[in-house]
Formats: sequence, C-alpha cells, structure tokens
Amino acid sequence: MDPELKKLVEENLALTQENNKMLHLIRRSQERAKWFRIFYWGVIIALSLGSYYLIAPSLGKLTAIYGGGGIDALDKLSNSANSLPDVNHLKDLINTVK
Repeated sequence: MDPELKKLVEENLALTQENNKMLHLIRRSQERAKWFRIFYWGVIIALSLGSYYLIAPSLGKLTAIYGGGGIDALDKLSNSANSLPDVNHLKDLINTVK
C-alpha cells in the first residue's frame, strides 16, 4: 500500500473514531435532557396537585360563602343594624365618662 494512502486512511479512521465519540456524547446528553424534562414536569404537576389539595378546603368555604351562605349573613347584619343604639345614646354615654 502506498504510504500516502495509508496515512490518509489512518487519518480518516482517527476522525471517524473522534466523530463516533462525539455522537455518543451528544446522544447521552439528549437522554439526560429527556429524563430531566420528565422529572421537571413531574415536579410541576405534583406541586400543582399538592397545592390544590391544600387549598381545596378553603376554596370550598369561599364558594359556600359567596354561593348563598354569605347573603344570609348580610341579611342578619342589616337586621342587627336596626337594633344599634342611636347617636343620642352614644352622646350620653360619652358625657357620663367625662
């Protein structure tokens, strides 16, 4: 075999091996990135479900208040406003304290 041709084949072999190593590294990093994305979205979904689980009782109470239960409380409050003391009674109370 011609020495120049032999040198070219060896250089080609070395470049091919180097490319093969780089391709394996790229593929490995893609696999890591895929598993990291799966883990990342799993954490986000788990945190969302967990926070909903913790907030759900409060949301239930709020919907009960604003869904109709709060209207009854407002009616009771307005009815009790009629039984509040008038201004003259408060003035007399202040004068007795002086």
